Amino acid sequence: MQSVFSLAHRARSVVCVLGLMSVPLFAQAPVVAPGWTAPSISSPAPFSAFCTLQNGDLVTFDGQFVDRWSGDGSVYLGSLGSLPNATFAGFALPTPDGSSVVLGETVLSGAGNLHRVNLASASIQHVASLPLVYDAEFAPSGKLLVSASTTGLDNDLLSVDVFTGVVTQVGQVSGPSGPLAVSPSGDLYYATQVYSFPPPAGSTSVVTWSAAQVANGGLNDANATLVAASFDGGSALAFDPIGGGVYLGETNFGLNVNRIRAVSPLSSPIVVDSTQYVNQFEILIGSYPASLAAYQPGSGINLRYSRGGFDIDRLTPARPALTVSGPGTMGMGQVNFQITGGPPAGVFQVTACPQSALLPTEVPIQLPTFLLHTTFNLSVTRRVATGFALDANGQGTFSIFNPGTLQGQWAFQFFAGEVFPDFLGSSNVVSF
Repeated sequence: MQSVFSLAHRARSVVCVLGLMSVPLFAQAPVVAPGWTAPSISSPAPFSAFCTLQNGDLVTFDGQFVDRWSGDGSVYLGSLGSLPNATFAGFALPTPDGSSVVLGETVLSGAGNLHRVNLASASIQHVASLPLVYDAEFAPSGKLLVSASTTGLDNDLLSVDVFTGVVTQVGQVSGPSGPLAVSPSGDLYYATQVYSFPPPAGSTSVVTWSAAQVANGGLNDANATLVAASFDGGSALAFDPIGGGVYLGETNFGLNVNRIRAVSPLSSPIVVDSTQYVNQFEILIGSYPASLAAYQPGSGINLRYSRGGFDIDRLTPARPALTVSGPGTMGMGQVNFQITGGPPAGVFQVTACPQSALLPTEVPIQLPTFLLHTTFNLSVTRRVATGFALDANGQGTFSIFNPGTLQGQWAFQFFAGEVFPDFLGSSNVVSF
């Protein structure tokens, strides 16, 4: 059977309690890498599981009570029901059709259940009994893929129909239950776990199985494909449905590590470095087809997560901003362009497109090193200048002289990156 310590390492609610003991009264704000922002709200129900509904409302589950709030948590919108007894909250997850929220609970005795909350009727239905449930994500099939150590030994990967309660095992992996994520095509990602608490440095790996493997079942350690290794723990996992990136919550109380990493086989840069643990990852799909990556538009994919139990942060890409000024914007004279929010000490390139050829809206174009968002018609786009340096704050300037005939002729967009020609993002489009 799992020890209390190994269970505590995996159960979100117990991790919250352990984290509370190490949270300073006035916790430091996390350090967010360049190209990102992470606006924060106070959790309306500290240490609760939460999820975001299709209309932006927030649902919290504290282990017994299920409540609905405005998206920023400031307005209480009402109760969605309650369980007969207090348990530990594992997760809250909206169903793909938007009609319900699935709740995962776990308790120290090893028991645990899945419940489904009907949002229209505010009623709770028991779905299945699954001991030591930790995480879950919906597959494209509509079935819920669940990580739960149902025997108290190794971790089971299960497929659950949340409307009928039918549970099917699709695999088993070594270690306690850990976080998982699912791609739009149905590939399953998992952060491996060990029984030691806290886990040794470098003991966590991120692995994956294809959608076909998931459909056939029999998932195990041997037939998993390694994505990246040598992480110091795994508390949460998310998959970017546009860019294909994998994001890992790396929490380790023994090493005082609380991070979010952008996982890749070659390097996994730290995106958020926090003094408080991070967990409960939730992908939010915006109104714009931008990926969850540095220097992308912030209105695309965002990552919502819990930080320290008291705060709910929203990891958001921060696109470089381009402005134009100077007397040459109105007639003869100098035209000054300024880019801000680029990679510190990086480089930028200037491109131009005839205003007559601009597209009505921005479109995403996959370039070798980043997803470009532009209104430019690339067939008539020209590179004006390249190799210009950004300063330590990611700012740079570029000027041209308007002889008095350029007004209404050209639009400009800057690419920005750490080195030439491996650009990471693009600015907005400006014209005069």
